Amino acid sequence: MGGGRLTAEQERKKGKGEGHGLFRRNAFLLIGSNVSMAALGFLFWKVVHWRYLPLYGTIETERMMGIAAVLISTSTLAGTFSIFGMDMALIRFLPKRSTGEKKRMLLSSLAFAGACGLLFSLIFASLIHIFYPQLLMIEGQSVYPLFVLFSIVWGLFVIINGALLEGQRADLIFLKNVLFFSGGKLFFPLLLFSLGALGIFLSWGIAVIIAFSISLVLIAFLYREKAPRPVISLGILRPIASYSFLNYLTNLFNLLPSLVLPMVVLVRADANMAAYAYVAWMIATITFMVPNSVALSLFASCSNNPGSIKEKAKHSLYLSSALVVPMVIGIYLFGDLVLQFMGANFSIAAVTLSWLSLSALPIMGIATMVAVKRVKKHMVEVMVAYAITFSISLSFWYVLLPKWGMISIGVVWFLANSLAFLFLLFSLKYRGDLR
Repeated sequence: MGGGRLTAEQERKKGKGEGHGLFRRNAFLLIGSNVSMAALGFLFWKVVHWRYLPLYGTIETERMMGIAAVLISTSTLAGTFSIFGMDMALIRFLPKRSTGEKKRMLLSSLAFAGACGLLFSLIFASLIHIFYPQLLMIEGQSVYPLFVLFSIVWGLFVIINGALLEGQRADLIFLKNVLFFSGGKLFFPLLLFSLGALGIFLSWGIAVIIAFSISLVLIAFLYREKAPRPVISLGILRPIASYSFLNYLTNLFNLLPSLVLPMVVLVRADANMAAYAYVAWMIATITFMVPNSVALSLFASCSNNPGSIKEKAKHSLYLSSALVVPMVIGIYLFGDLVLQFMGANFSIAAVTLSWLSLSALPIMGIATMVAVKRVKKHMVEVMVAYAITFSISLSFWYVLLPKWGMISIGVVWFLANSLAFLFLLFSLKYRGDLR
């Protein structure tokens, strides 16, 4: 007792308390970052609507918003295809590496993703040119080069996020995402409105480039390196290849519904309807981001200390519930008013928004269980769960949109996530992942 030395039990409790504190800190910073990005994203479209309306009129403005939303979603999808799950692999494996290995692995990942980004963006642009060529020709101007550039940079931007989170620096992610990415998007439409839909796409792309440039400065500070240089080392990437590829497939199935939805609505309905659906989805995304942010912090924390996974998973679920349930109720009560703030025509998506936000309840459980399975490296079940959500959503959206209208988007999304939740719950109990 003398000298104030701590017993082994006191040391364990102190470490546990510090671990939970860091987990909560990163969780709230990620929530703040993602929710702020979503809210500022909504304001971005409001600024676009407000600035474009006097020049183009309601119908044409909302048509341009729909076209730009499809372009942004497709560019994001092409960038996501290029990273091969390396963002999650960096979070999982970098903590075990020396500083020198971390630098080489990150630089190799960036170089590899950049090369793949060029390939996939060209493939996507070619497919768009074949099946929907007017999307790459806006107001008589080709956006082909911009589409390729923005797709590449988006993939690199996501990988840097993974490296920053591995270093438990969610504060830096918050800083760059909110101040430079989302904040920049609000400014550029005020200057580029005369370019129509191209101006909207440019505003998003320039903001991504600025945010990525700031990310390079932050990661250089974190790793104390002058500037990341693209060095490909297949040897250093090989140990994470299997895990990374499974994460790649998993993330694709997870992100595809949100990214293909505007294109499906554009093809099965029209550009105006795509704008309404996109805005409703963006608002509902705020409720999805909370449990996903908490789960991402859980994943990062347990990757550094996997021994406390059961307690942290319970804590993650309680924290998500306390935040998500009031948000779902709020959207149910006031969602229509939020949509009308964007524009009177957007209230057509009010019921769809209610169903979409209700989906946050099964998503909350899915996100927590996925984080546990990522730590345990049981990625096949995660991939199957997201494949269930994607396949059901895409097929039924395509079939039901012309018959049921926009409400089919929300109902199908809720049912698909409920089925994925039940599958993961069974898998978690069968595998004993929390033991």
